[in-house]
Amino acid sequence: MSHYVTISTVGGPPCEVPPGTSDETAVDTILRWLEKNLDQVLPDNPDIIALTEDAAGPAGYSPGNNPDFYEKIERPVIDLLSGKAKKHKTNIIYAGYLREDSKLYNTQRLINRSGEVTAMYKKAFPTIGEVEMGVTPGSEQGLIKSDIGNIAGVICFDLNFHPALFHTAALHPDLIVFSSMYHGGFMQQVWAYFCRSHFASAVDSGPCEIYNPAGVKIASTTNYFNTATGTANFDGALFHVDYNIFDGKYKEAKKYYGPGIKISDPGYLGAVYITSESTEFTINDIAKKFELEKLDDYFKRSTDKIAQARGKEFIA
Repeated sequence: MSHYVTISTVGGPPCEVPPGTSDETAVDTILRWLEKNLDQVLPDNPDIIALTEDAAGPAGYSPGNNPDFYEKIERPVIDLLSGKAKKHKTNIIYAGYLREDSKLYNTQRLINRSGEVTAMYKKAFPTIGEVEMGVTPGSEQGLIKSDIGNIAGVICFDLNFHPALFHTAALHPDLIVFSSMYHGGFMQQVWAYFCRSHFASAVDSGPCEIYNPAGVKIASTTNYFNTATGTANFDGALFHVDYNIFDGKYKEAKKYYGPGIKISDPGYLGAVYITSESTEFTINDIAKKFELEKLDDYFKRSTDKIAQARGKEFIA
């Protein structure tokens, strides 16, 4: 059955704090700035809001040169976000530096609709500069459980590393939330497609974008607005055009279900994302009734057929 999730993303450059500002004044400035940004998307009633990497860190600040500030801002920011999440019944992904057991981590935290911090992801691939600054790499990547589905956290430099990509794909997340100071370019779409997941980015260096698993853009910030909201449908799957679209199966399914199904085609990829737009049947019901072959099943059948023809498995 259709599973619609409203996703908001908040991006843009970090808050500016004048040189010489006291930590107390800087904290107040950041809190007002964060609240102003959140208030832009809350009228959309999002199910989840994604914030950028180091969302509470002013321009030019870092745990390396302003450690006291990061100690002082931690509790006030969590209190603000928890209050907003609870009042507006939304989830918030907040990325910031967290000291735990005397170690410093670059961490995404999920604040749920009750205002509770329920899960976190610690950046697995911090930059060289972060490591030299004392940031400890996270040692594992798990799913962040939420009421909207399973979320995989990704932070900035992580996007460049194949082990992070392969591990995330193996988790089968419903949504990847990318908090970053670096945009990542087309790698956002690569991660969405490779992980068969929706992908939402909150970045301070370019547009924040939301993609479906076929790499089709659902929503984006612009040069005028640093926030965006889009609706994703998690009850969907990727299908290859071979033996599905080209064999007329999709046309027959569309004729039968009408607006109850939707196809999202990025073009040129040979794969499409099909969703159930109904409360009466799921994407799996559709696939079963019309013998639609899912993308990964098609690729598995292809590699089996190729190995049989070759006489052995291909070793790269």
